[in-house]
Amino acid sequence: VVIIDDFLTNTECNEWIKRHKTLQRETHVLDKSTIPPTTVEVLFIHPTQDKKLRKHFDQLHAKIIECDIIPEKLEVDYAEVVRWDDQTWLAEHKDIHSSKFAIVVYLNDDYQGGKTFLGKTEITPKKGRMVGFYGSHIKHGVTKITGTRYTIPLWYKQTK
Repeated sequence: VVIIDDFLTNTECNEWIKRHKTLQRETHVLDKSTIPPTTVEVLFIHPTQDKKLRKHFDQLHAKIIECDIIPEKLEVDYAEVVRWDDQTWLAEHKDIHSSKFAIVVYLNDDYQGGKTFLGKTEITPKKGRMVGFYGSHIKHGVTKITGTRYTIPLWYKQTK
């Protein structure tokens, strides 16, 4: 597990939240077993056909590469900006087999709960913090959120 504080500045975090609020988003069900089902609002940032969004994603990914935390021979599979609404959470799970490594960037921290748990370790959200881990090997999830939580998750797969 890798944790890097202040990976993004407050301004960069706010800009990503603004993009989420202004660009086309989709609602996704994360967990049908919860009552009510856990849904989130997603803005896909990779892959994307939107040239401006692609430019912002490329800048974000370049910053990640500079941190030298991505295991060799992995490439981005997909990435999103996600809005987690009040009273949502994500049950413990492992990522799909093709997704070897995961990163979560916290865009805000003005809510309660919403901690990422990796096995028995809980990571408290902090605006601008980046967390990297082997999501297909470590059981992980998100504790119940009171308020609204924004994150950028990225999933990496084996290069071809």
